[in-house]
Amino acid sequence: MLRSLTPALASLCLLTNATAAQELRLARPDPVEKRTAETELRAPCEMTETVENCARILACVGDSGLWFAGRAIGRGAGVLKGALSDGETCGGTWTERNWFGAGQADVTCSNGASGRVYFTYQDRWTGTATGNGTLSDGNRIEMWSGNRVPEFLENTTGKPALPCGEAAIPIS
Repeated sequence: MLRSLTPALASLCLLTNATAAQELRLARPDPVEKRTAETELRAPCEMTETVENCARILACVGDSGLWFAGRAIGRGAGVLKGALSDGETCGGTWTERNWFGAGQADVTCSNGASGRVYFTYQDRWTGTATGNGTLSDGNRIEMWSGNRVPEFLENTTGKPALPCGEAAIPIS
C-alpha cells in the first residue's frame, strides 16, 4: 500500500516546490524597471474611476534634502511605488481609512528602511491628501498627494519646490 502511494507523494512534493518557487519569482521586483525620483515625477499618472486610478505622491524625508516622488494606484486602497532622490526605490500599500479612520501608507525601500505615514484627505476623489510619518531609521516623512501636487507646491519663482526644512527643495 505504501509503495503505491510513493509516486503520488513524490508528485505532490514536486508540485508544491514548483509552486513555491514560482511564487518567489513573482514577488521579486522587476530588475528591468529603472525608477528614479526624476522619472517618477514625470511618469504618466491619470485620474480614473477604476482601480487603475493614479495619484502623485511627493514627500520630504528627514532634514538633509532627501525627497521622494511616486504614485499611488487604486481607489480606496492600493499600492504605491516611487523613488528617493538618492536613487533608492520604494514601494508599499495604502488604504484611505485604517482602523481609527485615518489614511495609512506602509512603505519599504531598497535600502532596508521601512515606515508608515498617516494622512488626511482634502479630496478623496482626486487623492489630494497631506500626511506625516516616520521611517525605521528615524527620519521624519512629510507627504503631499494628488495629481496637481507639483503645481500646488510652486514657489514664488513659479517652479515646484518641496518645503522641506529651512530651504525649499526644487523638484523640476
